[in-house]
Amino acid sequence: MYTVIYLVAILAFFYFMMIRPQQKKTKELNNMRANLKVGDEITTIGGIGGKVKKISDDTILLKSGDVTLKISKWAIGSVENSTADKKDDAPAELNEPAKESSDDENKLNEANEE
Repeated sequence: MYTVIYLVAILAFFYFMMIRPQQKKTKELNNMRANLKVGDEITTIGGIGGKVKKISDDTILLKSGDVTLKISKWAIGSVENSTADKKDDAPAELNEPAKESSDDENKLNEANEE
């Protein structure tokens, strides 16, 4: 009886520690590859980086420097910069209007220059 309980415990351990995380990672990779857009910056599993120029069912055209490569979607390792994320990439300081300098700051700057 205890042997069966130990066996079930070991199988449950392997499922939750090895099989389930791998299935989750595979699902995330497939979702990432399915949601590619033209203009996304990607890195292949071989380490080649570039921008997506055209997407078809199973392949993409990748522009890397002066070279355009045709690669399979399964060879995409990661998306570095998605076109959807570029809206929020600018720091908050750049989105605020420029502050006008006061007369005191101008006088300090002039004094430091002399």
